[in-house]
Parts: sequence; C-alpha cells; structure tokens
Amino acid sequence: MTTLRFFAILLVLLNVLVFAAAHGWFGIDRQSDVTEPERLDRQLYPERIKILGRTAPPDAEPAIIQIAPPAPSSSPRAQASGSRTCVVWRGLDKAQIDRLLALLASAGLDANTRDVETPVLWNVRIPPLASREAARNLERSLRAMGITGKDIFVQESSPNQYAISLGLFKTKQNATRHLGTLRGMGVKNVGIEERTVTESRVEVTASAEELDAALAGQTFARRYGSCQS
Repeated sequence: MTTLRFFAILLVLLNVLVFAAAHGWFGIDRQSDVTEPERLDRQLYPERIKILGRTAPPDAEPAIIQIAPPAPSSSPRAQASGSRTCVVWRGLDKAQIDRLLALLASAGLDANTRDVETPVLWNVRIPPLASREAARNLERSLRAMGITGKDIFVQESSPNQYAISLGLFKTKQNATRHLGTLRGMGVKNVGIEERTVTESRVEVTASAEELDAALAGQTFARRYGSCQS
C-alpha cells in the first residue's frame, strides 16, 4: 500500500512538471519556433502595425521650415492710423502757398498746385443789348413795372457792356429765387450769370500723422479740407 501511494504521488508530480514546462514556468518558450508571419497573423489588428525607419538617407539636407510673417492687423484703428487721403488748402495768398509747399516738401510729401475758377457772385441780368440807348430805355420800362433797387443798373464798361443787372447775390439759391420772381412779373430774356475768381489750391495725399509732423506749429496751414468736398 505504501508503494502504490508512492507511485501515485510521483505520477502527480510528473504531471505538474509537464504542465509547468508546457506553460513556460521554467523559462522555456514553446512558441519560440513560431515564424514571424505566423506571429503577425496572431495579432489582434495586424493591419495597424507600421514599421518605422529612415525616410531619408543620413546625409540628406535638413528640411527648411519657413514661418510666414503675421498678417497685418485689420482693425479699424490700425487701418485709420496709416490711411492716406487727399487734402486741399483753399483761400491762401501767394506767400502762404509758397510757405506751405516748402513745409510739405521738407517732410517728403509731393504736393501740387492748381488754379480753379470759383464762383463768388450770381448776377441776375438781361444779356447785353445792341446800344446804350436801348439798355436805358429797357431799364426805365423795368422800373415802371415796379422793379426797383440799387442793384438795377446798365453795365457800361465791361465784357457785358449794355447788359442790365437786376440783382447781385452771394448764393445761387437766392439768385434762382429772384429769377423766378422776375419771370412771374413778366420780365423776359432774364437769366443768371456766375461771377468767378481764380483761386490757387494746394493738394497733397498724406496720412494724418504725416500732416501733423509737417505742419507742426503752423496755424495757417491747419485749415485744410477733403479734396472730395
């Protein structure tokens, strides 16, 4: 009975040893003879495996990374600070114009001058008649119609000689209103003549910062407006 028990225990121990060896408990890997393709086939997601290596030879030139400069600001304040516009000076005399041009040139601004015919008066009148006598006769007829005033006179010596002035006005609106009144009274062949003066203007395209730097301390040069007005 003791012998049988011994063999039974020995058999159990042998089974344990075989089981342990089969599972690599003694450092022996039964799967070491498995080939690499077979090992890949046993992976859960073999298609996701990537082999990493050099993408360029060791002596290849290093890649140059270019960093783009930041885009300019598009905020209204940033645009307004550097924006340039056309400005004009009107009503300056020759000395002031010369001084202004020198100031702008010293600041590196390219200004230009031009002469403009500017209306200053609007004359409601009857165009020139053939003779002085004809003009005087028509003047008397107009006064008889009740058209009076210090602005009614015959133009004697001018390019419009023997024309009859019926009113001088500082605005075209007032002249147009008076013209309508005269026509309503039956006055014929009456119209409006603009009287102009030649005005020299100075124009330049610059930013507000450039103008401030060029005109510092020059009060007369601060009176400028937009070229569009």
